[in-house]
This record gives sequence, C-alpha cells and structure tokens, in this order.
Amino acid sequence: MWTKTGTLYVRGTFLRNGLPHAASWLDRAKILWGAVKWPLPVDCVVKSPVGVFHLTDMGRLNFLRPGWEAGVRSIISSLRRSLFVDVGANIGLYSVIAGRNGNDVISFEPEPRTYSFLKENLSKNDVATSEAYNCAAWDSEGFVDLKKGWTTAWTQTVEGFQIRATTVDSVLRGRVPGLVKIDVEGSELKVLQGMRETLETANRPKIIFEARTETKLHESTNFLQRYGYRITPLDRTDFLAEVTA
Repeated sequence: MWTKTGTLYVRGTFLRNGLPHAASWLDRAKILWGAVKWPLPVDCVVKSPVGVFHLTDMGRLNFLRPGWEAGVRSIISSLRRSLFVDVGANIGLYSVIAGRNGNDVISFEPEPRTYSFLKENLSKNDVATSEAYNCAAWDSEGFVDLKKGWTTAWTQTVEGFQIRATTVDSVLRGRVPGLVKIDVEGSELKVLQGMRETLETANRPKIIFEARTETKLHESTNFLQRYGYRITPLDRTDFLAEVTA
C-alpha cells in the first residue's frame, strides 16, 4: 500500500522502539520534512516525480525533497543525449535523472550495501545504458580504505576496510562525458587527479563537485584552473566548473 506525502508516495516498514512498524501518513510526513529522526526506515520504497527508489535509510529520503540541491539537480536534468559520470552515486538519484533523460550513465559507489541499492534503482527506473562500479574513483589503480559513518568517506588511513580503486580515465577509455558529478566526502581532488586525460581533451566536460571547507574548495579550484576552468557556486557546498572561452 502506498501512502502519499507531498509529492511522494511511500511504501515500507519502519522501526519504532526497535520493532517493525508501518508508519502512519503523519509519521512519514515528519520524516520527509526532517521534523523527527524516528521511526527509521528499514525497507522503504518511494515513488517520486523523478523516479522510484529503494532507500537505504531515513537520511536518503531527504534526497527526494523538491528543493534538495536544486542547482545541482537543474543542471543534471538539463543534460540530453550525452554521457553522465556520477562519482559517489549513492542510491542513484542523479544517475536515474540523467538516464531517464536519454543519457548514457557511468556510476561509481564504493560502499557495498549502497551499491546494491544503486543497481536496483537503476533497474527499477529502466536506465538501460548504464555502467555501475562498486569501487572508488581515485588518482591511481589499487586499493583505498573506506571509512563508514552516516556518510561514507574515502580515506587512506588504516581504519575501515579496503576497497578497489580505479581512475575515471581508466573507465572512460577515451569516451568524453558531457557532465561529471563528484561527491565523495572530501576526496574530490583525488578523483580529479584521476581524470587528467579527460581534462586535456578538446571537449572538456562540465564538472559539479562538492567542497565542504575552504581548504577543499581551494584544492579543487586550483587544480581545475590549470585546465582552463572557471568555478561558480551552486549552493553552500556545491560548485560548477566550466571551461572558459
């Protein structure tokens, strides 16, 4: 049974006091608008204007809010008949939006459980021309440690567990995307350093990247400016890089 909340329809089981509970429409509305953190979804499927999504936890429900990352969503939604690269794809919101608009999609998601939801959501939304990789996009081939928390962070410490790493250039194999989105919890520069061949092509892609601190913004901006990019803020933590004329 689907329950309507705003522009979304929700179906699933939630936890309340440690026990499965079918949430009421009011519970679901409170979750949608961030009013409460409980009940937590255990197995939640959401129908939204941009697609159908199996969610991993309550936090991902925020992704489907109408105003979530409006600037980022607008740019990705405008892409047509191109190649979209989604680095840090999570449950696949932006991969699905791009794929349903007729673009080829390449997605990277290193966390194994989240990757399984990404694959399922691509299938649920009939994104046929897609490639999904359960690995980290990095500056070289090898292994990096995945540090788990509320969000995943890619680190080179001894904590966490090791995952395979590759470069965007290695996966593209000469293909040139129209747009690349990078959201990897602070390791954006490592991803960019693994894209040097792509950044040296005649048709360099637009790049959306996240930077949560001034230091991270400075790192990515300095690197991209070497390749002729100018940086424009989309919101407090997301930025658009485009090649200057």
